[in-house]
Amino acid sequence: MILDLPDTKIAVDKKGHWTIFELIAFGLSIVVIVVRDTVSYYEPYDTYLLRGHLAFAVSYLVAFYWIDKPRMRSERTAIVTFVYGIAFAALTLASFVFLSHYVRFSDEVTIVCLGVMMFAFLLDLLWSSKARPMVVNNRILVRFGVFALLIAFMYIVPEHQRVEMTFRKYPWFLDYYGAHYKENRFGTIYWSFVQKHGEPKRME
Repeated sequence: MILDLPDTKIAVDKKGHWTIFELIAFGLSIVVIVVRDTVSYYEPYDTYLLRGHLAFAVSYLVAFYWIDKPRMRSERTAIVTFVYGIAFAALTLASFVFLSHYVRFSDEVTIVCLGVMMFAFLLDLLWSSKARPMVVNNRILVRFGVFALLIAFMYIVPEHQRVEMTFRKYPWFLDYYGAHYKENRFGTIYWSFVQKHGEPKRME
């Protein structure tokens, strides 16, 4: 098998392209979170939203090679592209699942996921040369930039302020959360409330 001939010898699809699936999935992922927080409707809407985001992460994990095929097809580029897929699946989990759904250990998971992305960049850099260009392209950089902005936004706006926005039509839960958020994270407070009072009730 040809491993790493110069790009000009075996280059394919030099322009590259965004897949319709990815554009729709990414756009919907952001829009539905904005809609959820705008109308303040958490359950059961959030359950379906969570499943959709998990499916989005899995698609990056198993299909990133087809979503963003490298210009140069070889064992090296296939491995590096697969690692980028793992990294974007991880970033999807960090931003769209753990942070936007206020899941426990979101800080730790975010650090690990960003570390996976840095590992992908480093592997690509160290496994490249003049005859073996890096796999990274503008689309990968744009994806990473969007995820980085999403994560940065969720840290710039404190969690308790985002929770107040999402649950502003759940006054009984919001009162309970306000009394405990300085001692515990959202997940702990939420399940403590559920055990004592049942699922939060939305006030129309």
